[in-house]
Amino acid sequence: MTTKKVIFTVFTLQIGLYLLIGDSILEKQIFNEFKEFNNRRLSNKYNVENDSIWNSFYFTSCRNEFFNDIEKVEKIVGETNPKRYKKSNSVKVQKSDFFRNHLEFYNEKIKEENAYNYIRFAACKINEIPFFYTKVELVESFSTHKDYHAMFYNEQMLNYKVEYIWIIFKWVRIKKINETN
Repeated sequence: MTTKKVIFTVFTLQIGLYLLIGDSILEKQIFNEFKEFNNRRLSNKYNVENDSIWNSFYFTSCRNEFFNDIEKVEKIVGETNPKRYKKSNSVKVQKSDFFRNHLEFYNEKIKEENAYNYIRFAACKINEIPFFYTKVELVESFSTHKDYHAMFYNEQMLNYKVEYIWIIFKWVRIKKINETN
């Protein structure tokens, strides 16, 4: 009898906490993925990071499930590079269309090379088992130019599939696969 109560309690907690905080905790995980991406970007030797080039960040999700609070996004961006973004108003964050590929995005944005460093981060829930599992597609890219061949080989545009499981109060990443190739 007590085993059934324990199982029922754990199951109820799993579902209840998922419904109450699951989406906000998943968004925190997505922000952690952005921080990892930004660290990779900042350490990439092909990233241009100086005072003469402006950084312009574009965030998007396919069904508007992430990045709805632009002030929160700007704060996270500012925290990832505090030397560059001493003032909170120096971070430029905009929304973009999730379903645009890298080529379309950079062809539209880059009018003059080496004027802006366009940084794009997109996330989309693509598969889930409610109360237990979700898969998220991530699209990450940055560039000051339109040399897509170089961007591909210099790891400036990457696509990932990330799998998470929900364990009572937290999303745990179980797998991250680079699907760029």
